[in-house]
Amino acid sequence: MTTEIDQTRIDSLIKGAVDLHIHSGPSLHPRKIDHIEALRAADEAGMRAILLKDHYYPTMPIATLLNNNMGKSTKVLSAIVLNHPLGGFNPSAVDYALKQGARIVWMPTAHAENHIIKTAKELKGKFPENTKKTVEAEGLRLVDGQGVVLDEVKAILDLIAEADACVSAGHH
Repeated sequence: MTTEIDQTRIDSLIKGAVDLHIHSGPSLHPRKIDHIEALRAADEAGMRAILLKDHYYPTMPIATLLNNNMGKSTKVLSAIVLNHPLGGFNPSAVDYALKQGARIVWMPTAHAENHIIKTAKELKGKFPENTKKTVEAEGLRLVDGQGVVLDEVKAILDLIAEADACVSAGHH
């Protein structure tokens, strides 16, 4: 049985909510709204916070600028995604991101080996490719050939735990 939910009920559910996965722009992917529009919409809806995520750049500086200059009650949270542009499993990048306020560290998404293999046909042309070939196109894996978690990944997990931040498995 389907229950209809009216707009008043939807509005009450959104009020005070936190969205931990906002893809706004600018981005290498086309986005329907930019970061400022995302914040304005969330604030108008009475949301407590939104978290900006991009597959290719960390969002801490954007979150800081929006929080310091937009005068909204909705807080903007930030993240880092460990794809090739940030060095893949790069503990130094994670350390700096967490020190700048990142609340979620995503393991590789677009550059995860699983993502590349499983979605190569379905997503061909939908994720930007590195046209200069300055980075290996090899997919990133959390484990070695024997299934043992990589030392870099262990170091990253330790940093996340120390910062009391969150980790996402990415597209593995």
